[in-house]
Amino acid sequence: MNPVSEDIKDLLVTAGYVFGGTADWAIYIAEEPPKTPAKVITIYDVPGPRPDYYMNAARKPLLWPEFQIRVRSTTYLEGWIKQRNVAARIDRHARFTVNGAESADPKVQYQSITKRTSDPQYLGKDSNNLFLFTWVYQATRRER
Repeated sequence: MNPVSEDIKDLLVTAGYVFGGTADWAIYIAEEPPKTPAKVITIYDVPGPRPDYYMNAARKPLLWPEFQIRVRSTTYLEGWIKQRNVAARIDRHARFTVNGAESADPKVQYQSITKRTSDPQYLGKDSNNLFLFTWVYQATRRER
């Protein structure tokens, strides 16, 4: 099973929110991005609540991983809008399946993705005077 950050990155890339096309935003997983480019989306895995286990040991547990999407931008408004656009793409996105980290891994069924707060949080400016916003989400998923 992939970290949830990898699956969300693939979802955003497929939707055209990063990497070329009309999107000129770079994306990073679980690492601080370099000083350039200025427009960056970073996805971090964060702990969520405990899994829901079932009395039937053959049934895989329901997992509740959380993840944080951080946006870095050149203006406050640009960062706010980008966070809202990303949220519009993934919030309440439901019932999709992704492949595991390796071809031998089982597929993973996502039942839902939801925001943990109503709006993004402004974190201030970084050392390059770029604006930072964050938003935390929770996914519901299970190995198939």
